[in-house]
Amino acid sequence: MGHLMHPTGPRHARRICVALATLAALLLPAPAQAERDEVANWPATCAEAVARLTFELPAEERRRLAAMPEQNLPLLHHGYGTHIRNSFGLWLGNIALARDCTGAALPHPDEASMAIIRALWLSLQP
Repeated sequence: MGHLMHPTGPRHARRICVALATLAALLLPAPAQAERDEVANWPATCAEAVARLTFELPAEERRRLAAMPEQNLPLLHHGYGTHIRNSFGLWLGNIALARDCTGAALPHPDEASMAIIRALWLSLQP
């Protein structure tokens, strides 16, 4: 017995979600001063995000991440990826960072955080 799927498929649904998230970020009210200060501190490039994360991570965590097989990096999506998405404003409109990390016109925060994790992992390789 086959699976029931939406006639437009999962790719179309994903594009709709990305478009809605982008639209919501554009329509949200302007942030308060404290939020503007936080926004001013968001990294704008993947390299800047990697540099900040490298500085934040204790040496033991850097060694552990460097030793992790690349195919296991998606395991970091919910814990470390959530930290990255929240700290770097990927759900709050940091489109510059998301675009720099993914090269996509309408990047998804999940893709951007995974690109940052992978770039961090690559930077830690001997």
